[in-house]
Amino acid sequence: MSAHQALYNLIQTLPAADGTLDAYVEQSINNHKTNNITVVMAFPLKVGGTFLRTALIRLLSKNYQSFLMRGSYASTDQARDLYFPSILHQHVSAVEKPMASIAHCHMYATKPVTSLIEGFAIPTIVNTRNIFDTLLSYYDMLEADKWEGIVAKDDFVLQSHTNYHEMSSKDRRWHLVNVAPIWYSRFYAYWIRYSDNCLERGVKQPLWTKFDELKDHPVSLLSKIAKHVDYKHDYSKKEVTAAHRQSIDSKDQLRFNKGVSGRGVKFFNESERETILKLMGQRQTYNRRLEGYGII
Repeated sequence: MSAHQALYNLIQTLPAADGTLDAYVEQSINNHKTNNITVVMAFPLKVGGTFLRTALIRLLSKNYQSFLMRGSYASTDQARDLYFPSILHQHVSAVEKPMASIAHCHMYATKPVTSLIEGFAIPTIVNTRNIFDTLLSYYDMLEADKWEGIVAKDDFVLQSHTNYHEMSSKDRRWHLVNVAPIWYSRFYAYWIRYSDNCLERGVKQPLWTKFDELKDHPVSLLSKIAKHVDYKHDYSKKEVTAAHRQSIDSKDQLRFNKGVSGRGVKFFNESERETILKLMGQRQTYNRRLEGYGII
């Protein structure tokens, strides 16, 4: 069977109803795997993902043709799955210099997503941030877009049938407090559950990082991420610092401004904070995990 025929057969193979990969697909992946790598940055909005992905792409360019990959088929909303043909292409198409594709996704850890992550041995990173600071940063972004005439493209977090910029200021704040935390709670819950499941099965877990690490110790954080995603190569502190510095030089384009930790608590009143915390998690054990990750 030719390589083209093998690829065609793989693409035509549907996953099981629960999202798991067929055994034939898993075996074929192992048979045709190249030195290319894919990295999934499973970051919610407003936790420094755009900045970090840029720095990581620059760092990995030492050993790879590194680039940003969409990860999914289309950007209709953010709660979507990884796109199998795109991932397959990255791992079976050999080139002179290996490729490193960075998929920066706001997606949940659904079974279709995690099956591809495990099937292709994709290193994954989940970044966290205090929920009050996250929501305020999200609010600031949408408000800035409003004044700049940019259409609100991330309205899915608010799950509203009305465009954010067409709401009254009262309605915008109400959605920020009563709706947006539900999306963030589901996002973190999916990835916490998957991480626990990986630990139980002895499978490599996602690397959990924090926004404050990016703000206070960016070079150390980038070094930790590089070691997690590319164990085959070493990256010196000088190389990591250079990649970080290059990204800092263009930070205005990357929406990263070293957010001040704790300002979200001052922005929301006591009643709003209670509502947000209640929506973030009902179970005591889940809340303890959120505290451990610096989310609440």
